[in-house]
Amino acid sequence: MTVSTFFSDSARMTALYFALNALIMLVLGMLVVRQRVASKVEIGDGASAPLMRIIRAHANNTESVPLPLLMMLLVTLLGGPFWLVHAIGVPLTTGRLLHAIGLSDRKSVV
Repeated sequence: MTVSTFFSDSARMTALYFALNALIMLVLGMLVVRQRVASKVEIGDGASAPLMRIIRAHANNTESVPLPLLMMLLVTLLGGPFWLVHAIGVPLTTGRLLHAIGLSDRKSVV
């Protein structure tokens, strides 16, 4: 399989976008746990600004990712063009990654 055929296979690209967004979610979840341990907060946010920021990054990702992933899955299952999968997946994944970096950055303002 060549690179061009890999990127033009809607099913493989949908699976790749699912995996990348799951990885972003996993990393954000691990950052929440790490910040909870550092802040010694088990439940809630403990009024800790860094913890609130990373919890919000994780929650925002949880709220924003499922629908576009379902849209990609539907496009793939209905035999839609591969470019439509990329038109949904690239901005979703790039935006989620940049948003996660921005909100989890310790220098950012709450």
